[in-house]
Amino acid sequence: MDELAEMRHKYDDAVRGHQADREVIDDLISKLSTLEAEINLLRRRIALLEEEISRIKKENLLFSNELTKARTELDQETLNRIDFQNQAQTLLEEIDFMRRVHDQEIAELQAMASRDTTPENREYFKNELSSAIRDIRAEYDQLYSTQRSDMESWYKLKVQEIQTQSTRQSLEQGYAKEEVKRLRVQLTELRGKLADLEGRNSLLEKQIQELNYQLEDDQRSYEAALNERDAQIRKMREECQALMLELQMLLDTKQTLDAEIAIYRKMLEGEENRAGLRQLVEQVVKTHSLAEVDESESLRVLKGEMASRTSFQRSAKGNVSIQVFT
Repeated sequence: MDELAEMRHKYDDAVRGHQADREVIDDLISKLSTLEAEINLLRRRIALLEEEISRIKKENLLFSNELTKARTELDQETLNRIDFQNQAQTLLEEIDFMRRVHDQEIAELQAMASRDTTPENREYFKNELSSAIRDIRAEYDQLYSTQRSDMESWYKLKVQEIQTQSTRQSLEQGYAKEEVKRLRVQLTELRGKLADLEGRNSLLEKQIQELNYQLEDDQRSYEAALNERDAQIRKMREECQALMLELQMLLDTKQTLDAEIAIYRKMLEGEENRAGLRQLVEQVVKTHSLAEVDESESLRVLKGEMASRTSFQRSAKGNVSIQVFT
């Protein structure tokens, strides 16, 4: 009984240990699921940040292309300006040439006028010459002023447009660089968190694996204890069955002896005067009494054997010898 109680105690301890390990494993699995959810969230955020960085890089490339285009246009406008300056210089040279031609014509007219001695003619030529000079100068000044104003306005407009576009692109590039820098810092932080979570995840998986190994060992120990208990129970049942067979044999022997005693009592009642027969009956009764005492002792020992699982030995075996004295 003590051994059975000890096995029951070991069995209960194994069940409690198994339940505790199962609770620990469930808790670790819950933590692992939480960490995996956080890791998936961080990976999603990293993917979004990488997409944002890619988009900003594309915009930065677009701005760079536009800036390159603007610089190319600026270079082209510079060349155009040089060309226009050359054209203006050519026009100025033409105007200067025309002025010299006109001056020469005026000089010739003045010479002609000086040769004319008539006062009316000199006054007429003088007035005509002054009017022509004024017209030429007015036309020259108007042409020069118009071309100069147009060129200055056009160049001012172009320079302002290029400066505005360059400033806007510089601001956008600066913003894009700051945004890329911020996203890179955030991406580095998220990658650090991801590495930390992956380390914790690996540690938890290792702990779960160790607990699974321990759980398997406990299950093997538990199964071994159950097998040992079942083997002992089978052994006890076999011993009990053997004891029951021996008990049945003793009961059969007792019934046989009771039948013989009944026969001898009847014989004793019929032949009470024969002393030898009486002595025989007394001997048989004495033997029967000894057998009953031995059987009672055997039954008591049998009950003790069934309680303590010890082996049972039966005594007073064998046939009863009957001798008839005359």
